[in-house]
Amino acid sequence: MYLPIQLSRNKVLARMDAYGPGTVVNRSTLRYDVDVQLQPWYRAGTFVPASNGPLQGSETPPERRGGALVYPGALFELQDLLDGHLTRTAPRFGQTQISVCEGMTRQFYVDTTVRQDGLPVSAGRLPTQWVLKAGIAERDWSAWQERVFTLPEGLAGRFLTNQPDGKQILPNQPEYLYWLNNCSTSPTRIKVMATVLYSDSTKADCCCSTFDSLATMSVYCVPTGPVALGLAKADRQIVRYAVWLTDEQDQPVSETRLYFVDNRYMPDYRYIVFANSLGGFDTVALVGDSSEKVGYTRLISERPTDPLGLPTYAERVVSQVTGERELTANTALIAPDQRTWLQDLLLSEEIYVVTDRSHLPLLIQNQDYPASDTTELLGGRSLTFRYANRERNATGRLAVAPALPSRPTIWNVFAFSCELDSRGKRTGRKLATLLQLTYQDTGEVVKPTQIRANLPNEEGYLSPISSPDCQQTPFVSAAISRYGTYKRATCGVGYTGVEALIGIAAGAYGSEISQADADAKAEAAWSQLNTQATADATGVCDANPANYAANVPNGQFHVRLTHPRIVLIYTNASPMQGNQWGSATGPFVYPFGTADMNFLAGSTADWRVSLTTTQGGVGTIRVYVNGVLKRSDDRPYNAGPFMLFDGVPVVSGDRVYIEFEHIRYV
Repeated sequence: MYLPIQLSRNKVLARMDAYGPGTVVNRSTLRYDVDVQLQPWYRAGTFVPASNGPLQGSETPPERRGGALVYPGALFELQDLLDGHLTRTAPRFGQTQISVCEGMTRQFYVDTTVRQDGLPVSAGRLPTQWVLKAGIAERDWSAWQERVFTLPEGLAGRFLTNQPDGKQILPNQPEYLYWLNNCSTSPTRIKVMATVLYSDSTKADCCCSTFDSLATMSVYCVPTGPVALGLAKADRQIVRYAVWLTDEQDQPVSETRLYFVDNRYMPDYRYIVFANSLGGFDTVALVGDSSEKVGYTRLISERPTDPLGLPTYAERVVSQVTGERELTANTALIAPDQRTWLQDLLLSEEIYVVTDRSHLPLLIQNQDYPASDTTELLGGRSLTFRYANRERNATGRLAVAPALPSRPTIWNVFAFSCELDSRGKRTGRKLATLLQLTYQDTGEVVKPTQIRANLPNEEGYLSPISSPDCQQTPFVSAAISRYGTYKRATCGVGYTGVEALIGIAAGAYGSEISQADADAKAEAAWSQLNTQATADATGVCDANPANYAANVPNGQFHVRLTHPRIVLIYTNASPMQGNQWGSATGPFVYPFGTADMNFLAGSTADWRVSLTTTQGGVGTIRVYVNGVLKRSDDRPYNAGPFMLFDGVPVVSGDRVYIEFEHIRYV
């Protein structure tokens, strides 16, 4: 199971219900505020305001629909605010170890306030959420939203890339796969596994690297090039290899990615590393012809003539010269799916060219891109880049500079917090979240001040330590035990599937913020378990579903419908009761589609039932009381109501089961 996460490059919405619908007459005096609270740094145990003040707005004016006033409330878009606090983490030049991308995710929550005539009249707090610096195509967002990383049909368990599988690469090509750890139970270790096929037809399996101390809802950069994985052999060439991640128990936690290695000689190639839409970094090899040109800009100043008239004197002098270097390179002949993937490069905000000693930033210059052509099977693309930094000087070819002797330094703790597991509960350990560079001999802070996140595989990393301060979680969730909304669909003949009882144990989830936030996490977990798969796995097959168990309050009877969106029941006697759409509100009026309901016991003479479908037909209605069949009738669809109980007595504590069976359409 995977945890949901918001995408900062799509819409992130905060909704506030309308205040006092029907009671506040002058609604122009209402103002709605949202105050976004955000983790200030990676794994911080505190939250700070994301802006200098709350976002303020008005509600959407009430609308009249079907004769009734609808109050939409207020809606705020938070994506631009959140995205500004997140940063991508590009791979380091020559990186071979897994690294943490500390700036790509943050936890946040929203405080809400309603003001009338400037005075607060209502306040609340929305549950905590996570946000990732990523986005999906706008045409897909409305259907997926924050669920896109929770379902296998979406991006759950996949690497943060849109590049097609089966990528062709060069033997020394740097490759990186970014992985989001949104597993509901976070692994404690990940292993980079690979299986390789060599040119002599031999195969090899290996665990190429490992990474411990994983944090939930964090992004990890995994180098997956042949050199970084150590797959190259002196006596044979790599034909292809596959890469995937496993946990500490060797269970896969990611998809498997396949690479084909092109061992042909390439006289000219450039590697371009760029940020994709999902927050990871992809590499494209430009193996076609390439060229560079430099455009120069000169600032020329005028000065007075020389009174002596010397011929060496210049009346116009060059005050400044800057050069802008431009790179044009071509791809190989590539398939349509690869040409589609390259659109991610055109949309990228962060692009680098790989040199022999560093990554140099680029700006892409293409204003259009031939994305699709049905007549083109294999085709190349020409790309033009401008180096992001202007040139002001030139040197010959210099070797890599040797390291400078320096005064010994050490990273000391600058900020710390209690470590939390994937459910928001304290683990009993304290972790250093920020480190500050100081001189080892005196403890004096190095100038200029250097503060960075405490990350595994980085210099000076400090492991979490056991602490009595971090044993008790401030707020833990209450127990949840209730039936889901899906019925088991795998029962045999003669049995009827019923809903699965879904439980979340007390204290399963925690929060550093509030009890409501801890309970909201448990509710979210219950909702994720409320699926057809859960019902089929744990739901009961009942030979007599009409004799169900129910806790019925005194003075009431319970009704269960097998098809609540077809069978509508109601009574016009006072008070109004039922589940018919359009009924007036009341304590015993339920929304259309409700299957389980309690009603006041008493006279059943006025109870009615109707069958509503999209076309005409005939179906059977059977009414059971306490598991005993009391009546069975064949009734037409959409033909108006008929008497439900028709003389069948129902008293306090009774359990009514109304079964519908379709016969035919007409």
